[in-house]
Amino acid sequence: MQNRKPFRLKSLIIVYDSVQIVGNGFSLFLFYKHGWSWRYFYECRSPDFSNNEQSLGFVHAAYFTYLLKIMELMETVMYAFRKKNSQISFFHVYHHCYACVTAWGFTKYGGGSMLSYTIMVNCIVHVFMYTYYLSSAIADRLPFSLKHVKKFVTTLQIVCKTFQLLLDKLLNFTFVSGAIVKRFSEHRFRAETKLCHST
Repeated sequence: MQNRKPFRLKSLIIVYDSVQIVGNGFSLFLFYKHGWSWRYFYECRSPDFSNNEQSLGFVHAAYFTYLLKIMELMETVMYAFRKKNSQISFFHVYHHCYACVTAWGFTKYGGGSMLSYTIMVNCIVHVFMYTYYLSSAIADRLPFSLKHVKKFVTTLQIVCKTFQLLLDKLLNFTFVSGAIVKRFSEHRFRAETKLCHST
């Protein structure tokens, strides 16, 4: 592979970016359809493990998002085939692996909880991000420059990631090796949940 020419994957990239835009938009729709609202930013909502329609809908939406995160690993493979090694940074690989593990953890343990805001924010950012990537792939056909759009997307990513980390810290969640770990024992978590719902 080292001595081969880079693959041209423009058509595949256009399809991939389009699927990501539609997939992340659909993920937002699924969460909203099953009762997600902006209250999840400021209300204490513990995971709902019941079998009611809303709870199961949240799990299905989370699972769909998890599948999207697995699909995002293809991005790294495409970078390698295109010999864009500068884009395969430690942060890039860590972020995509971390996203897969946390999406799995949310699907298994946190469906319907207030942690769903991180998925919603991530999906919104990904719609913008992959729209920019798609536009870049067809930039020669666009009647305008993407220079300012790139700055906007980068700023949006940084602001949203900072916002997510701050909220996670305020909500007493710690990230260890990409998994969401509750700081307190199960007994303490139940006690805090009761307190949260009583106020």
